[in-house]
Amino acid sequence: MYAKCGSLVDAQEAFDQLPKRDVVSWTALITGYCKHGLGDEALNCFEKMQREGHSPNAMTFACILKACGRTGATEKGREVHVQIVREGLLGKDRVLGSVLVDMYAKCGALAEARAVFEKLPVRDVVSWTGLIEGYCQQGFGEEAISCFKCMEREGLPPDPVVFVSLLKAYQTIGSTNESEQCFEALSTTYGIVPTLEHHTSLVSFYGNQGLFDHAITAVWKMPSSDYLPVWYALMNACQKWGNVSLGRLAFDNAIRLDAKAAIAYVRMSRIYAAAGMHAEVDKIEELRLHNQASHSLKVLTDHERVLFNR
Repeated sequence: MYAKCGSLVDAQEAFDQLPKRDVVSWTALITGYCKHGLGDEALNCFEKMQREGHSPNAMTFACILKACGRTGATEKGREVHVQIVREGLLGKDRVLGSVLVDMYAKCGALAEARAVFEKLPVRDVVSWTGLIEGYCQQGFGEEAISCFKCMEREGLPPDPVVFVSLLKAYQTIGSTNESEQCFEALSTTYGIVPTLEHHTSLVSFYGNQGLFDHAITAVWKMPSSDYLPVWYALMNACQKWGNVSLGRLAFDNAIRLDAKAAIAYVRMSRIYAAAGMHAEVDKIEELRLHNQASHSLKVLTDHERVLFNR
């Protein structure tokens, strides 16, 4: 329960007090760490579980493979792969095959990802997406697009997740027309309502091509521009092309949404530094410290208010 709610310290304390720990309780703890991005902690728990003599089940393996993918632990992922094969689980659990593809792809081991993928008894949208995303992450846009077309030929309807990767693939190859057509096809061909993530991918594409008029127009066409990732994407592009004014607009919107967003201050400082505007870099640092202090004061005040009202 604690792990699901994100209170991992409480989850660990409750787990440590269990009179008897089994694969179910271990898996719950591992899942909690993995879900909240703490892959190293998940891997440590996995090791401890096995040292205590508990054999992982399919759910444990699936979760630990995700942790390997997120942390880039390729060797550990290979060891887990061997365990899964040894226990005969790969042919019995469709999820494990897809997660294996995703793990290898995220680790950049594309040959191994493809080898696992080709041996899957059933290939679904999830396994295709893992492979497509892996090609995108490594800069192989053409291969990612080719995989998407193969998936369609197999009669599998694409879901919203695979389109995020597909839009990134078009960004990799720098094809403006195809990127726009892909975005339009979401709703017109596939009946998918574009999410904020899809919109952000399009903004990122325009920005990276230096098409800033298109990029900012795409931002204002979003269902809501109150979405930090889109402003981060725009700041990335502004840093690449040295667009100070638009970078500042993106920065102002980012800190409006989250005044303590460290990424925003770092990127704006880099934009100013690249432009030789060192006085502005100092001002950004002053603003960061001011907002950080204001946030700390608010937290302290709220804490005092709670104590007073008890």
